[in-house]
Amino acid sequence: MLGQALSSTVQNNETNCELGMSKNLIPVTVNKKPTLAILDTGAAVSCISVQFAQKLKLSIQKNSTADHLFTANGRCLKTLGNAMVEVGIQNFRFYQLFYIVSSLNHTVLLGLDFLKRTSCRLDLWTDSVSFLANSVFATTYFETTNGAVAFNREFIYSIENSNNNFS
Repeated sequence: MLGQALSSTVQNNETNCELGMSKNLIPVTVNKKPTLAILDTGAAVSCISVQFAQKLKLSIQKNSTADHLFTANGRCLKTLGNAMVEVGIQNFRFYQLFYIVSSLNHTVLLGLDFLKRTSCRLDLWTDSVSFLANSVFATTYFETTNGAVAFNREFIYSIENSNNNFS
């Protein structure tokens, strides 16, 4: 048992929010397929919905033991397995192990395992998020209102040339 907590990204008919209302979605590619990923600092691990995993034709490795994830309210989720995938953010590629879960509201959930490994920096003042890749920060912006994604505001900040405080 993994015993990790996933925040409220699990389907629940009573509290299901519309996707367009979420402000913590960013544009990514998963195995070169564009999608929106939710950043979830309350999730210990990264997950992909079973529907999206099937669409990507992922090679799912069955778990040798019954791995379970837990939601913030204590509900247990049995994983179907895991898969190593390529996550693209701008021109950068990251490889990450994802758990395949059937009851996610979102196609891709980036948990603390991914956020820590990529030295993620959230800037709530500018609605941006930066990831460290090869000594360069790749910065993208959260989804804007009405489901539009702000692709035109993406920038890359070099650590050496940046005047921004990322620490």
